[in-house]
Amino acid sequence: MRYYATSLRHIVGRLMILGLAAVLLAACNTTTNNAATATPEANNVVPVLAWNTAANAVIFRMDRQITNDTPYGDLNRVPLCTIYGDGRIVWVNPLQPAGEEVLEALIDDTQFRTFLEYVIRDMKFYDIPDYASMELPPTQRANVETITLAISDQVTTKRNYRAWPLDVYSTLLGKCMTLSNAPVRVEPAAGWVTVYPGPENTGMPFIDWPPTAPFKMADAANAKQAMWVTDAAFRMLWQAQRETQGNIIWRENGANYQVALQVPLVSRDSPPAPAVTATTAP
Repeated sequence: MRYYATSLRHIVGRLMILGLAAVLLAACNTTTNNAATATPEANNVVPVLAWNTAANAVIFRMDRQITNDTPYGDLNRVPLCTIYGDGRIVWVNPLQPAGEEVLEALIDDTQFRTFLEYVIRDMKFYDIPDYASMELPPTQRANVETITLAISDQVTTKRNYRAWPLDVYSTLLGKCMTLSNAPVRVEPAAGWVTVYPGPENTGMPFIDWPPTAPFKMADAANAKQAMWVTDAAFRMLWQAQRETQGNIIWRENGANYQVALQVPLVSRDSPPAPAVTATTAP
């Protein structure tokens, strides 16, 4: 009887130890599972954002081009809203009855990051299809709208020839254009000018090109390349192009010409400004 009681106590003790170990193991598993579910994805947390902070780096851009457009029309059209790496925003503000103005502003890193998080998390940018890739390009003139995002060494562009579902394009454009409440008008003093022969017998408005201008329209058209123009001549061209959205004829000696303007850090694919050559005083 004494041996039997001793054995029973030994068995009960082992069972208590095993039970305590099971409780501890279950607690450890519960802690591990809870930690595993607390992932950034579960909380819709945007990963760490990194972007090129250079002043000429396009980080976000909303553009509207026209397929099968004229060369001068395509070059002359400024993207609707662009955010550069240093936080500078450039956007087009429509004016009545048919003109436009180009505005710019600067946002800080916090505003920049908040906007990028809005694009990625709230607007689910990476889930938006590239609609234009699902159909053949139009054979006639048609709008193609694009949204481009360049972060973490990855450039992604979404395109669409048609209306965007859920008004995603107009929503993002409105957000981009209202990030700052202190815009100023872009009034460049220099830029690239390309001149093309214009159509005859057109009903478009025209402006006589002054004979005192620093270049001849005919010479520029024959050169068939962009030239760097500064000061009053460029300001005159820029103002007229914005007031008419490029729908203007320049007339010289009875001939018609049309002009495309490109401004570095404003226009879509503008070449950089020419390098300044240092001069040595005699």
